[in-house]
Amino acid sequence: MLMNQNDMNLILQDVRKAYRLLADYQQRIIELITFIKKELDIEHFSYYFPNYYTLRYIDKIYNGESEIGLRFLPMMDFRLLLHKTKNISNNNVWQYNFQKDDLFFEIYVASDDGKEDKLPICDSRSEIRIYIYKCLKYKRKNNWYHDVWEMSEYPEFGKVTPFQDKSGEIEYQIYGESLDLSEMYDEESVRSTLDAFRKRASEKLEQEI
Repeated sequence: MLMNQNDMNLILQDVRKAYRLLADYQQRIIELITFIKKELDIEHFSYYFPNYYTLRYIDKIYNGESEIGLRFLPMMDFRLLLHKTKNISNNNVWQYNFQKDDLFFEIYVASDDGKEDKLPICDSRSEIRIYIYKCLKYKRKNNWYHDVWEMSEYPEFGKVTPFQDKSGEIEYQIYGESLDLSEMYDEESVRSTLDAFRKRASEKLEQEI
């Protein structure tokens, strides 16, 4: 690739700017999620980072993997799993004590919803997707992450999808929506968007969210 020093300096300036913009974006996303967590009165359970190399697998960077750059953008498409459960046992192992109507929430940061469809950036959107898992019945096999989250499929936005495991001892209703990040720019707009979402979800799941 032919390039002179001035071209390289301009590229590196763009990289430094991109890093600072990315850091600011990620800080704002964390603050937004923290606000949503507080508003919904839910507790952290787990997380999933699809684009992340642990130190255990860092040697893979030398194998020429395609799109290796994405693997160092851990907040792209990352998910947080949170719960709202009524009964916590004395030893705090709450996963053994699910009750009917207990709720799980997945907050999915879709930083570029057109990435998989190869849409131009101007035609794509940045979204917060919120999925709610309403417990109908649950008998623990492994843990909730493996028993429900990994085994179920995302519902069509705005519709409730049933989930039942092969044993019939685990049953959930799942509802989700995609919220446009560009419409969540301050506390008032976030609260308004979230209140509208909660109202729709409450009606669909027939339970106060």
